[in-house]
Amino acid sequence: KTMAVATIGGVLKAGDALVASGDRAAAMENFQAAATISSRLMAIDGGNAEWRWDLFRAYQRLASTEPPGTEFHRKALEVIEGME
Repeated sequence: KTMAVATIGGVLKAGDALVASGDRAAAMENFQAAATISSRLMAIDGGNAEWRWDLFRAYQRLASTEPPGTEFHRKALEVIEGME
């Protein structure tokens, strides 16, 4: 569990660095990869709060990297509303 979360965190941080360097396209790929990994983990254990939080963070970064990001904001809201 912890290893998967650390990996997602690393992918998100790499995406953040790419945004800072101006490479938004590569950042979007990283954020999408983090969302894909998190979604797959959620399919295994939908009640895992850490994996749900990582999915939320991935969607938030996707939304802020490609404005207006409406679709990703909606997905992030769905994830956070599913938390208990």
